[in-house]
Amino acid sequence: GEAPAVARSSVRQQVCFGLLCLVLCFITGGEHAAATWLAPLGIEFGGFGIGSAAMMTSLFWSTICICRLVWCAASACVTSSWPTLLVDVSLMSVGSLMLLAFARAPSSGGALWASALITGLGASSGLPCVMALPAEVGVPMTPFAIAMLNAAGSFGETVFPFICGIAFDRRLVFGIGLFLLSMNLLSVLSTSLAWALAARRPKQGAPGVKRIN
Repeated sequence: GEAPAVARSSVRQQVCFGLLCLVLCFITGGEHAAATWLAPLGIEFGGFGIGSAAMMTSLFWSTICICRLVWCAASACVTSSWPTLLVDVSLMSVGSLMLLAFARAPSSGGALWASALITGLGASSGLPCVMALPAEVGVPMTPFAIAMLNAAGSFGETVFPFICGIAFDRRLVFGIGLFLLSMNLLSVLSTSLAWALAARRPKQGAPGVKRIN
């Protein structure tokens, strides 16, 4: 029989996809760093009890779960995931700012609670948005493309908690917040660049997605 059609992406689409992989790395990294270290930070530096720390962790994961269920329903009504993704990574940046506020005044436990809630809000639909956007850009979701997204996400969720753990061991609470804020701001920048590239219309006759029979 006839061989299946193979899609080829333009350079613009490939760069856009690479930026999305980078964004996914930052999102999963920030999500798992928060999930791993917010509770220990509260116990060690904020005077949280075990129960309060456990409740804060539950708030973080419950926020992600509920918001992803909401996104499942809302995604059927949106025409593009770009605005949502930009809001998501911006929220994660605000969550990092709340962590910096906690580092400056550890007695203000509310800042850490706010960091957990806002970071959870940002991470909730960030991952599904990134997974949906390659198709929106015109990049075929081949096994290689899916593997690249998974590798980027796994790298972030492995490396970010490790770096934060080193800083925690050295009692560098402000350093943890600064590191996560820097990564989240890079995520905002990468998202903005990818969106701008996706919005550009290729010139007539320029290669887009081609089908090779």
